[in-house]
Amino acid sequence: LLAESFDVSPESDLPRGATYDHMRYAPNQLFASDGLGARYLVERRHYDAYQKARYARDPRSQDVLGAAQEAWLRSTIASSTATWKVVATSISMTSMIVDARRVPASLVGTPDEAAVTAGLNLFKSLLPTSYYLSVDQWDGFGDKRAELLSVLRSQPNCMLLAGDIHSFYATSHGKGDGQHGVVELTGGGISSESFKGFVRRVVNGIVPGIMSDPNVAATVENLEHLFRDNFAPLVYANNDAHGFVAVSFGATEANATLYVAPIAHVEVEAGDVTTAAAPFEAIGFRAKDGALTRT
Repeated sequence: LLAESFDVSPESDLPRGATYDHMRYAPNQLFASDGLGARYLVERRHYDAYQKARYARDPRSQDVLGAAQEAWLRSTIASSTATWKVVATSISMTSMIVDARRVPASLVGTPDEAAVTAGLNLFKSLLPTSYYLSVDQWDGFGDKRAELLSVLRSQPNCMLLAGDIHSFYATSHGKGDGQHGVVELTGGGISSESFKGFVRRVVNGIVPGIMSDPNVAATVENLEHLFRDNFAPLVYANNDAHGFVAVSFGATEANATLYVAPIAHVEVEAGDVTTAAAPFEAIGFRAKDGALTRT
């Protein structure tokens, strides 16, 4: 397994002859038993190069939709005369990238800057470069994602509605040369644990009890800033809320409302009807000409 190598393009800064060994989670450990380094916190540069080499040899390596479903999607988009083309996808195309080497620009000058700086410094030895937080989403299948986004950009007014990541995202995937923009709205979970809750548990598992460090806690609390700093198309993110998304479509624009209820970090017994429900915050976006605008 470790002997398998993959090609690296001349313009890449990766070493020639890179192998699986370059993707080790730790010097003496290829993958952590809980998925770290394999499913979560996957090093981007070598993973992307490896996946690209696999895909060039066998396109089925990123066959997320299956041949029949993908053929149907391509032909339906190409032949559609509908004003809006809405694609529901159970996994988000929005990238979730973390990089402990720099403080997000959006945090500079804020009260959290010092704490996040200290928190990121603690992570640098474990996370020395840029990582995908989860390759269970479309980050794990980047070449196929790029292909499908190109298909969607061939037609005006294509929108992606996604979920299954227990977070809210609003993403403007932008245009290709001579093509249209594509927007994506990802809805949060109704009752399941938030993605940030999951991250808290994972981080606490790396070093037991580390979430009690206020600098680490501040870094995790500002996860959305890390995501936006490392993925420019991401317009809005909330990784710690329950709720849903509603979209209405008009002749020239679509209006979306993200109904976001912050999660209180307390346990509620089943059947407890005395606990007041958290109020929803209504966050509006307008989708027009392939771009998202906050309303």
